[in-house]
Amino acid sequence: TLDAITHLDLHGNALRKIEGLSNCPALRRLVLSFNEINSMAGLCDMSRLESVDLSYNQIQRVEGLSGLPALVTLKLSSNLITRLEEVNVLKKYAPQLRELCLLGNAICEHKSYYGLLLRRLPKL
Repeated sequence: TLDAITHLDLHGNALRKIEGLSNCPALRRLVLSFNEINSMAGLCDMSRLESVDLSYNQIQRVEGLSGLPALVTLKLSSNLITRLEEVNVLKKYAPQLRELCLLGNAICEHKSYYGLLLRRLPKL
C-alpha cells in the first residue's frame, strides 16, 4: 500500500504539480526532477521527508516547505529561481538543511548570494 512507501522516484514523467503525497506518510526520499513542475506546493506536512529533488523543473519561488522537520537535502538546480528573498524562506521553513543545490538558477549570479546563504543556513 502507499502508506509504506519510503522512496518515490517520478523523474521525467512530465508532471505539472505535486499532489497526492499525503497518501504516503512514511515517505523519506522524493525525486521529481526533469518534470514540468512550477510550484513546490504539495510538500507541506510530510514529517518524515528527508530529501527532495526538484531539479530541472520550472520553479520560480521556494514555497510549500512548512511542516518538514526532517528535510535535510533539497535539490533545486536548473529551475527559474531569481530572487535572493527565497533564501529567507529557506531559513524560515527549513533551517535544518545540510545540503542545498541551487546551481543553474539566476539567484546564483547575485554577488551576495553565497555569503547570504551561509549566514541564513549555517548548517550547510
